[in-house]
Amino acid sequence: MTLFTTWHARHADAVGAAAKALAGKSVTSMEIKWHEDVRKWHPGQKWIWEAGGFGVFDPGINAFSIATAIFPGSLFVSDAKLSVSEGAQTPIAADITFESPECDGPLTCSLDWRRSEGEEWTIRVKTDESDVLLSDGGARLFIDGNEQSVSGLGEYPDIYRRFAELIDERRSDVDVRPLRLVADCLLVGSTERVEPFPA
Repeated sequence: MTLFTTWHARHADAVGAAAKALAGKSVTSMEIKWHEDVRKWHPGQKWIWEAGGFGVFDPGINAFSIATAIFPGSLFVSDAKLSVSEGAQTPIAADITFESPECDGPLTCSLDWRRSEGEEWTIRVKTDESDVLLSDGGARLFIDGNEQSVSGLGEYPDIYRRFAELIDERRSDVDVRPLRLVADCLLVGSTERVEPFPA
């Protein structure tokens, strides 16, 4: 039997190239911005605001799945500030601080579902040698401001490719790190009530 757990953003075309560019590097900082409009991606859905619905961590776990794939070391949540709309049980926004034995600089993440126009899905990792930026949810890669040529099957085709590969090899691939980061945010996070976001 093969067990495979993953998140679609981790299979974006530029994620693997970013991981290779950062491998073995000394990280000085990381900044994640995952901002989008919940009304566009989850229109009229109430389950996301109920207990167990994850709220902004529903898209945010995709950012965590990329970060844990490309960051050359371990990530731990040291602080989280969760913004929860009146009447909801899950956050609509979160500001997170990570820590890592492999980095002495700032490791931050901003998740926000109140973006009214367009999306911003970026992860910027600075090292002592270069500035690595993933944009468009991991589809594009820039190193020191220069866009890199990347190729791939696309997120979902690559998921199925990987699943078929695991089945053929009779192996499993289970990575709980992104889910653990979400759970830790909810465990250590402080909560503030904010105005309801207009549907």
